[in-house]
Amino acid sequence: ISMFPASMSSPGQLLMSDLSDQQIHQTFEGITEIPGFETTGLPGLMEAIARARQQGYARVRRPTKTGQVTIAVKIPSRPFAAVGIGGDLKDHQTDPLVAKLRATVADIDQAILQMAKRVGL
Repeated sequence: ISMFPASMSSPGQLLMSDLSDQQIHQTFEGITEIPGFETTGLPGLMEAIARARQQGYARVRRPTKTGQVTIAVKIPSRPFAAVGIGGDLKDHQTDPLVAKLRATVADIDQAILQMAKRVGL
């Protein structure tokens, strides 16, 4: 599953959620068609980003024949870093997968913090 453009993937939307609304508006200034939001434009993308901010994860269904889905969770100690999964995921799988991703992210985050402490950062 391609992660580009960012507007069409859960890692992309989730990482954009760390930007301010103003930064997002500036990024898409002058763009008439946002991939994945051709009918709703920037307001639709901003709704998706607001949802990601509120939930703490993003879930995106790609507009493909197979309905590929990506789900991503941010790594708290690292700006602009996330862990995700993609595939033919069903709606009922979201909560269990988000829980597993959050546990994985917590382990990764802890390992990063421990390594940083060892090297004196």
